[in-house]
Amino acid sequence: MLRINLEIGSVSTLQDKSCKVVCYTPELPPEAMTELFTLQKEGLCAAVFQGAKNEKTVDALGIPSEGKTPSQRLRAVLYVWWEQKYQGTITFDDFYKKHIEKIIEGVKIKLEENKQSNSII
Repeated sequence: MLRINLEIGSVSTLQDKSCKVVCYTPELPPEAMTELFTLQKEGLCAAVFQGAKNEKTVDALGIPSEGKTPSQRLRAVLYVWWEQKYQGTITFDDFYKKHIEKIIEGVKIKLEENKQSNSII
């Protein structure tokens, strides 16, 4: 049985009066991810929700920010973006690597620009 901590990101009702619950996990080890994706394919899941021990702040995308490191928040925001726009066209891992690389390259360019402007003076 897979046991993971989940944070509820959003809850909405669907046309057939059922509910859609979007949850976020912390970063998971590969074996937990494999088990989670297996559960998704089978369409089976059981969840137990415990009340929050303390209030959490929520950012504009509905992602709880309290207790997350900046890198966890960035990964969560990238996941929501992938889920809303790119799911089914590229895996999240590939999407994440591609966009993290773009961020890194952008910082490197800024470093190079800063280095060049300092050498001119």
